[in-house]
Amino acid sequence: MDNHSTNAILAAIETLNHKIDSMDAKINSLDHKVDRLEGSVSLIGGRVDIMEGYDQWNQHVNGDRDVGINSINISLPTFKGESDPEDYLSWDSSYERIFQVSDITEEKKSCYAITHFEGNGNTWWDYVKRFRNVLNEGQPPPWDTLKAFMRQRYVPESIDMRYLPSCIT
Repeated sequence: MDNHSTNAILAAIETLNHKIDSMDAKINSLDHKVDRLEGSVSLIGGRVDIMEGYDQWNQHVNGDRDVGINSINISLPTFKGESDPEDYLSWDSSYERIFQVSDITEEKKSCYAITHFEGNGNTWWDYVKRFRNVLNEGQPPPWDTLKAFMRQRYVPESIDMRYLPSCIT
């Protein structure tokens, strides 16, 4: 093989090496983009995958024990029992959003909520326990029942729930 052919082959190899390096850089860039997109999907809509993975891990670590809301790092809002219906509806909506992402029994939802009653809210709950016979073997009623009692007390019948903003109903 003559010198000219050898130089042409070496030049072609060099060109291929540059193209391979360029392709490697593009692949690395795409890998980073895919990683970022996977992270975004996890934050936006992939919560199900994360929760399924968490549930499997949680079941492995905790067996069938209900760890409740302790498995997430959220501070629960207090309920002060003020007479403004919007205060109650906003509180209710906050709890619904929190409970939506946690696997908690209906009774435990009520327990978590009741422990965050303050002031008039706590006074109201003491009254309900004493005079409405809502406890079942010492346990509070299920979440939906507790909310029904609270709506009856804190949301007047004159408020048409259909016209309230959806964020608080």
